[in-house]
Amino acid sequence: MDSLLELFGECKEPRRGHGLRHPQPFVLACAAVALLMGAGGYEAFEDECKKLSQRQLRALGCRQNPITKLYHPPSDSTFFRVINRLDAVDFDLRIGQWMLAQEISILQALAIDGKCLRGSGRTDGKALQLLSAVSHRLRLTVAQEPIQEKSNEIPAIKPLLQKLPKAALEGSLITADALHCQQESSRFVTQELGADYLWGLKGNQSGILERAQIKLPKAFFFRRIRFRLEQRARALGALAAAASQSQPGRCWLVRLLAIGGRVAGAKKAPQGQSHRRV
Repeated sequence: MDSLLELFGECKEPRRGHGLRHPQPFVLACAAVALLMGAGGYEAFEDECKKLSQRQLRALGCRQNPITKLYHPPSDSTFFRVINRLDAVDFDLRIGQWMLAQEISILQALAIDGKCLRGSGRTDGKALQLLSAVSHRLRLTVAQEPIQEKSNEIPAIKPLLQKLPKAALEGSLITADALHCQQESSRFVTQELGADYLWGLKGNQSGILERAQIKLPKAFFFRRIRFRLEQRARALGALAAAASQSQPGRCWLVRLLAIGGRVAGAKKAPQGQSHRRV
């Protein structure tokens, strides 16, 4: 915990020094503790920190109130001001480096995936998309890269991985979905980083897929899909049987699409019979 407090102290303080009740490292430490306690917003941060004892607040770096001689947690507005004025890129990089310093082996296997940031809706209604590198073993996000507008994840993978120590990535395994099954991404991972890759393969790379289907057994491609379809068919059959027993006068007809194996809805029932969608 001491090393994390030192990291918070290294972050630039954007607020003016006059009249500050709570130092920035203390506010960030309280936010980190509140997150670990399950808080998900500024008001929740305040509520969780109110549960801390005087000894715990002092250990996190709280200043004593000269009048009451007590230690007080930050308010929700203080959390808002401090967190929103941070340099997000610098802070994200510092946290990633701190996690790497705790255990460098977390880079032995990384998963690359892009997600929309929850609660990041902007004036145009579009949410911020981030490409993240997540440790397979500890499930920790060690680096993030914003995906530019009118773009996708492909050009963002290179600056994302460049944020991590090159020496630590050598010999590691990097996994990603079929979108990253590209020659340039593969060349960058193997030749520039000295790592290995494991990409998903779908119809977006028809040439590679065709060659793989020639060299690999057919069961390698279709066994999992067939198993899932059989599972869904059995489940839907049991559901229809249970429905017919509970409501004998009704006809439950469902249609299973082979492509994707999803339930699309119910077939049109014969005239005079009712149906319900599943």
